[in-house]
Amino acid sequence: MADTAASRLNTAIDEYSDGASKGFTQAQTDVRNDTPPPNTTQTRDQQAALSKAQGAVAAAFNQLGQAAKMASDQRSREGLSSVVDLMKTTAITAESVCHQIRLQVGATNPNTTLLASFAAVLTSLAQLSPASVWQEPPGGQG
Repeated sequence: MADTAASRLNTAIDEYSDGASKGFTQAQTDVRNDTPPPNTTQTRDQQAALSKAQGAVAAAFNQLGQAAKMASDQRSREGLSSVVDLMKTTAITAESVCHQIRLQVGATNPNTTLLASFAAVLTSLAQLSPASVWQEPPGGQG
């Protein structure tokens, strides 16, 4: 994977998530270790240690939730970027096909089989894209 801002962000999110997971695991262990057996009386120090460990569990769980949200947000951004790239490629291809159609229509003896093929390509491209993309022909021709 290329060293891009997105890949560095993904790495940072992974490290943040790993740290949260390790912190959560350690905090759970601390709670188990600091929880007294049933029917025993705790000292103030034991109660404080247990409260601290329970707080650490809550904080680590919160961090895990934040890491999951950051990862989800990043996947959404990457997905949107892929859709935008697809739309750009689709528009460029449609522009090229329209140019070829204009050449055929302007020809003395247009190839109707070729024109039908171009129409099929445009129909396929239109199925990839929302209707709003096709409100103005590619390249502003219309």
